[in-house]
Amino acid sequence: MTWTRELLRSKSKALAIHLGISAAIFVPLLGLIWFAWFPPPFFYTDGGWQGVRIMLIVDMVIGPTLTFLVWNPAKTRRALTVDYVFICTVQLAALVYGYVSVESKRVMAVAYHEGAFTAVTKDRFVSQKFDRSEWSRLGQRAPYWVYVRAPTTPDERAGALAFELTASAFRHELFFLYDPLSAHAGELRGELRDGLRFFPLKGYFRLAQLGFDDRLQLQAVEYGPEMPN
Repeated sequence: MTWTRELLRSKSKALAIHLGISAAIFVPLLGLIWFAWFPPPFFYTDGGWQGVRIMLIVDMVIGPTLTFLVWNPAKTRRALTVDYVFICTVQLAALVYGYVSVESKRVMAVAYHEGAFTAVTKDRFVSQKFDRSEWSRLGQRAPYWVYVRAPTTPDERAGALAFELTASAFRHELFFLYDPLSAHAGELRGELRDGLRFFPLKGYFRLAQLGFDDRLQLQAVEYGPEMPN
């Protein structure tokens, strides 16, 4: 194949078309990740940005680059069809894998325990048996802001110990110890600054300070250093 100006122009056109299609797929996924799965500040502290980077590389880089490399108007329709079936298969498989991986790490709960908040991802609840409709008692939609209370019955104490020993589950990850955060507003003790009460957020990738008003509405975020994961 001889690289001529006409061939380069044709390849660039094919690249642009593929980029447009990829963008039409990627933008809705970005909105889903940003607004539903990892709303700020969790997009930066707990994996949203990392997930977007993976999907961005797959959808906006790998696929269009393969198109640019294989496109040649001199090829037969059959040859081009085979090329594009291969490219679409690779891109779709990688995109689905990225989608499933990111969705499994979406933030489901933001748990207050021992003076700090921690985001708890969807995969941490897989081993816990409870009716998924029970999430509704904690709020309208994920991520649910919750208070982790102490076990009060022998069954709860035994359950907490069993999960910690057999499933490596931390206390702030145990659904049966969750109460709505608003029910324990008086028990939250944070640093008062500028009319807001600040609490640390222990993110998986980054630390932060969350500032709440008197109604426990998040009003400010101060991002801290990245975690050495």
